[in-house]
Amino acid sequence: MTTHQVIITSGERPGDDTETIEIVPQSAPPPSGTPVPSPEIGLLFLPTQPPTDLAQRWQFIQARFVDDPRKAVADAHAMVGDLVQRLNDAFASTRSDLERQWTEDEETSTEELRICMQQYRDFVARLSATVSDFEKRSKGFG
Repeated sequence: MTTHQVIITSGERPGDDTETIEIVPQSAPPPSGTPVPSPEIGLLFLPTQPPTDLAQRWQFIQARFVDDPRKAVADAHAMVGDLVQRLNDAFASTRSDLERQWTEDEETSTEELRICMQQYRDFVARLSATVSDFEKRSKGFG
């Protein structure tokens, strides 16, 4: 197993306040976990492994660039594909859950429909914020 060392400095000269972190690659990407919001990157619905697992996977991919740039870029591409699929799955699941609330019973009360409409409103607001944030951040890609 290969390990990579990353040296982080916060001082003005090398050696000032340095910290060495070893990145140990995992043999396979970590399994999916429970949904965890990730507003830092604007993906409010990102169903993720705990954030540290994603961060570890990303750190490993970046560290691999030194030894194998093409493989690192391919891994980054695959990770983005995984995240996009997971986002899509999360959005579709939430949409289906909302749909079930008002379509399964013809006798759904106005109050139940009002609550469902509020949930749609919240969902649309979060989706809109996510899309808007992504569009702002993605300017300049390509």
